[in-house]
Amino acid sequence: MVSTPFHLLLTSDDPQHARCVAAACEADGSSAESGLRLRLTHTATLPAAEQLLNERAFHALLLDLGAFGSAGLDGFHRLQTAALRTPVILLASSPQHPDCLAAMSNGAAGCLATQFKNTYELRRELHRVIRGLAQGNPAADAWRQIEALRRRVDELQRENAQLRHALASHHVAQPSSIYSEHAIFDDVVLVPSLTGKIDCLLS
Repeated sequence: MVSTPFHLLLTSDDPQHARCVAAACEADGSSAESGLRLRLTHTATLPAAEQLLNERAFHALLLDLGAFGSAGLDGFHRLQTAALRTPVILLASSPQHPDCLAAMSNGAAGCLATQFKNTYELRRELHRVIRGLAQGNPAADAWRQIEALRRRVDELQRENAQLRHALASHHVAQPSSIYSEHAIFDDVVLVPSLTGKIDCLLS
C-alpha cells in the first residue's frame, strides 16, 4: 500500500527547531505509523510563507510561535487569513503559553511543545495532531466560515463604493444637462398677450 504524501509548511526562524521538525518528518517508520509520508517545506519569514501559500497548496501549516516573539500571535492570524482552508498547527514552549491559548481559541488546529525529548517523540505528537485533523475542529471550522463571510462583506462593500463613485462621476460630468431643464422653467416670462389669453381661458 502506497502512503499518501502530506505536505507541511513550517514557518520558523529558529534553525534548531527547523532541523528537529525536518528530522521528524524524514525519520524511518513515519509512514508506517500514520499511513502518511510527511513532506516538509521550510521558510524563515512570514512574508515568504504568505508567498508560498499563494503559489501552492499545503495540507497543514506549522508555525513556530516562540521564534517570532511578540509577533507570534500576529503571525498566526496572518497565515490563517492567507490560507483559510488550511489548518495551522502551533509550535510553542508550552500548550499553556498565553499566545498558544489565544490562537487555539481562535481556530488553531493543535499545539506541539518545543520541549520534546527526541525526534521520535516529536514525530509521534505530530502524527497525533495530523490524525486529529480528520476529525475536524469546530472552532477552526467556525472561524473559517466567519472569515469567509467577512471577506465577502469586504468585497461587496468595495463593489458598492465603486458603483457610488461611478454614479457620482456620471452626474458631475453632465451638470448643465441636469440643471438646464429647471433653469428653462424658472426663467419663463409671460408676455402680456399670452397673459390675456390665459386669463380668458380661466374666466
